[in-house]
Amino acid sequence: MPLVEPIRQASLQRYQFADEGQSILLFSNPASAERRENMTVRASFDEGKTWP
Repeated sequence: MPLVEPIRQASLQRYQFADEGQSILLFSNPASAERRENMTVRASFDEGKTWP
């Protein structure tokens, strides 16, 4: 799934689980190619290879 958005309006944050040593990437953005609409937060459990 491509991560579509208007120019420079996304945020990427890593969340580290304290007990497991595992982390996830959280990506938030307006999922629109033209306007700031359809706000989303996606999570990747494989270092950004997929965003289910």
